[in-house]
Amino acid sequence: MDRCPAGDASRRDDLHLLGLLSRCLPAQRRAAHRSPAAQPAGGGSAGELRRRPGRARLAEGERPRTHLGGIARHRDGLATRSLRRVPRGLRARALRRPRLARGTRSPYGPAVATSSFDVIVIGAGAAGLAAAAELVAAGRSVLLLEARDRVGGRVWTRREPDLPAPIELGAEFIHGHAPITRALLARSGSSSIDCPDLHLSLQQGELRPRDGFFVRILQAMQGSELLAREDMSFDDFLDRLPLSAEERQFARRMAEGFDAADTARASARALRTEWTGDILGDTPQSRPRDGYERLLAALAAGLPRERLQLRSPVQSVRWSKGSVQVAGECLGAPFEAQGARAIVTLPLGVLQQTSPTLGAVRFTPELEAKQAAVQRLASGPVVKVLLRFASCFWEDLHGGRYREVSFLHLPDAEVPTFWTQAPAHVPLLVAWAGGARARHLASNATPADIVRAATASLQPLFGKGLEVARQLEGYHYHDWQQDPYARGAYSYVTVGGDDARETLARPLDATLHFAGEATDTAGEAGTVEGALRSGIRAAREVLAAAPA
Repeated sequence: MDRCPAGDASRRDDLHLLGLLSRCLPAQRRAAHRSPAAQPAGGGSAGELRRRPGRARLAEGERPRTHLGGIARHRDGLATRSLRRVPRGLRARALRRPRLARGTRSPYGPAVATSSFDVIVIGAGAAGLAAAAELVAAGRSVLLLEARDRVGGRVWTRREPDLPAPIELGAEFIHGHAPITRALLARSGSSSIDCPDLHLSLQQGELRPRDGFFVRILQAMQGSELLAREDMSFDDFLDRLPLSAEERQFARRMAEGFDAADTARASARALRTEWTGDILGDTPQSRPRDGYERLLAALAAGLPRERLQLRSPVQSVRWSKGSVQVAGECLGAPFEAQGARAIVTLPLGVLQQTSPTLGAVRFTPELEAKQAAVQRLASGPVVKVLLRFASCFWEDLHGGRYREVSFLHLPDAEVPTFWTQAPAHVPLLVAWAGGARARHLASNATPADIVRAATASLQPLFGKGLEVARQLEGYHYHDWQQDPYARGAYSYVTVGGDDARETLARPLDATLHFAGEATDTAGEAGTVEGALRSGIRAAREVLAAAPA
């Protein structure tokens, strides 16, 4: 299989999209579509974003524009945000389906010709791509449908021309050994890079190495027999363990930040199993050296181009044993497709939605066998903002004591966690909040409000001699909670949900199969590795149920 370099990943998506548009649009409009939607004033190219001279400031009430490949948009919460302005004259031109007079036949044909496939895969995130690649390699005919205009789902890598590190709006780290992830990176010609395990925490107004709370918490959790009889919330479990108040507070904030969990709802059994497993084991935390897009490109490279349909949100699935019919829209044009089986890789937050909510999928008959499992899982919220600064100013402060630091923890701040790109020296800090704190922070707040909260949280670390906000050049942000095709960051188990993931993963009548990080049963839920593993597992279930 040919390796697809990172630079080709976006071009491949563009080619898929161009082919899709040619099928969606009527013949008389195709020629018009080939011309650019708009030209920037002053002769600039449509893909160019110019910086304003000097450093951008967050003015009160300012609503920075979104830039997506040079096209300005104002769709709150659904795209990356930046302080860098778009050249005047650039506008997104929407392709709208014209209103027809009564009795007039629509010139729009189906976006996907009604035909039959061995398997329809719904969702081209990590799980869907892995499933499709496994099936295509086994000689099956596959249709891969994706609602967005890109592959990856909750993995979304962006680039800045002058920044030597990828911008990861979604998944960023590799947790544990992750053999599938590392093998795919190797296939793509990339690798992983270990992150230094240097954590500093703000204690009594001073940054200090983080106390060894976690080891003592694990010892107390493993030595307890409380969960042998029944599950309970993580809050209740902590209150009954022989821990100090500081250790309990640390454990709750760990569950919020790492698992995006509401500790009043989260299953103590599930968190104990996860925290004592491989994800938080002795393996160093690492990142893909060139970003996760290289891994996605490696998966997509083996798929027939015409079998990946972007901008094709599925709205309904009708199924019976041995038969699946999906229907949806592509740029306003309806499509239908039929298959013998389907692999559903919709995120948990989307499965929990009901029609007519944007992004929801209606199943007929309903998935009654999955309802209890879906209710025993929760989609955790996170706030992740990537702050682009003029320089790595923190590396030169206080005698260079922060030069090699990876994580900065501010337990009482509105935004409690920041991390650098160490060992790389890049003027980028990631601000992070999870769980209830993230939900509170993001509610009724604009991206600019969230950035102000992040810089205000960061300010006490550096004292009065340096104003953090003045160092800020721009930021990237995506609201995964409001994203209609995500509805949250990643899943966690609530009280009593011991078998929820296994139940959600179980096929229905050897016809509907399920994948995605929420269905992982190997201790990797909430990670890219878990999503990849689940996609391969679902594909192999299909192959076992229907041998060639």
